[in-house]
Amino acid sequence: MSSRLTVALWCAIVAAPAAAASLVLVPIRAPAPPRPRATALAASESQARPRGSTDALARLAAIRAPFRASRTMPDVAYDPSAPRPGDSPPPAAPKPALVLTGIVWGAEPTAVVEGLPGTATARVVRRGDVVGALVIGRITREHVTLTGMDTAWTLSVREVGR
Repeated sequence: MSSRLTVALWCAIVAAPAAAASLVLVPIRAPAPPRPRATALAASESQARPRGSTDALARLAAIRAPFRASRTMPDVAYDPSAPRPGDSPPPAAPKPALVLTGIVWGAEPTAVVEGLPGTATARVVRRGDVVGALVIGRITREHVTLTGMDTAWTLSVREVGR
C-alpha cells in the first residue's frame, strides 16, 4: 500500500469515532420561540429603582420565570392550601357523645350535660348558651334540644331502673 493511502486510512479510523461521538453527545435543538417582552414594566422598574437594586432584580426574575421551561408565568397562581386534584376531602369533625345528666326546673330551667366540646366534665347550661359549636335550644321537663355541627340532638334524662 502506498503511504498516502495508509495515512488517509489512519485519519478515517481516528475521525469516524470522533464524528459519531459529536453527533451523539451534542443534542439538536429546535429554535426557541420568541418570548414576550415586558418592556413597560421593566422601564417603570428601571426608573423607580437604581439599576442594580435587589428588589428590581428579584421582580425581573419573577417576570421571566427562569425555572419554567416556557419562561412564562403560570396560568394559575400557586396556593399551597388549595386541595390538589385526586386528594380526598378532610375528614369531618367527630360528633360528640352527649349525655343529659339532669334537669333543674324553676323560673329559668337549666340542664346538666356531659360530653360538650371543650369541656372535660358535666356543664350546667341554660337556653341560648353556646358551648363550642353547639347552641342550647329548648329545655323541657323531660328533654333538652341542642343544635350545631350540622346536627340537632334531643337528649332525655336517663332514669335509673327503666
